[in-house]
Amino acid sequence: MIMRNSAKFGFVLILVLGLAACGGAGMVGGMLQNAGLTSGGEEHSITMESMFPSLDQTQRASLDPFGESTGVTYNTYGVSDVDTFVESASCFYANVTVMQSVVTAVDSMVTDPQFNVAGFNDARSVLEVGQGIQGSLGDASALISSGQSIVTNIPSIAAGDPLLVPALTDEVQTALGRLNDSQEMLRSLGPQLMNLASQVTN
Repeated sequence: MIMRNSAKFGFVLILVLGLAACGGAGMVGGMLQNAGLTSGGEEHSITMESMFPSLDQTQRASLDPFGESTGVTYNTYGVSDVDTFVESASCFYANVTVMQSVVTAVDSMVTDPQFNVAGFNDARSVLEVGQGIQGSLGDASALISSGQSIVTNIPSIAAGDPLLVPALTDEVQTALGRLNDSQEMLRSLGPQLMNLASQVTN
């Protein structure tokens, strides 16, 4: 249903598709290669610019939940299974955080006669994106299950470098915490948007 109305959604459609991409199995795996164990780790940052390069600076700034910070950061260690999971979970969390910012903006402007926030310009678009958010709950659950399995296997994954075990464990646990937070946000965001849809009159 969302795809049929893609022209009018703009930023919002990009965001919902981003959620699906982050949750999809194997979608991120091809982006990371196993470069060998490294106890130092390499830091990465997910910013509004990296998430939505097609938007201009004004569009990104209007809905940026990160403010002056660098966004969502995570570390990779050259261990493909762990790196892929952590990147995917971090991407998912960043998208949900931005969607929460979108909902806040919609909520603050829903009674405005010139209502138009990030592509939301009528009740139907708000409702459909709300339904899309609800569908992303399954993606979060699948990622959490994957991460829990990885935590169990970290000692064998890092058998060649026992000193790496704490770093990998901490990174995966942080990612799992973000996914749990994402689930909680998603559970409230969908109903919030569908409730807001009933208030949009133009």
